[in-house]
Amino acid sequence: YVDAFYNAYTPDIYLAQVYNALGQRMFEEYFIFEAGINEFKISTTNFSAGVYLLVLQSGNSFIRKKFYVINKP
Repeated sequence: YVDAFYNAYTPDIYLAQVYNALGQRMFEEYFIFEAGINEFKISTTNFSAGVYLLVLQSGNSFIRKKFYVINKP
């Protein structure tokens, strides 16, 4: 899983989406964040090894971060 943190300035509902290198949406879920540091987890169980893009959206604001999945035997 991806263990992510976000420092929210105000309480709000955030949409987290994960896309693979081909632009296919692999994950989508809404999270309710309070003001301050918030932790959220995304399961990568069904993800193959590669580069992914996490997009966190609240209203018209977007944050984009790349992460890597490495499958160990």
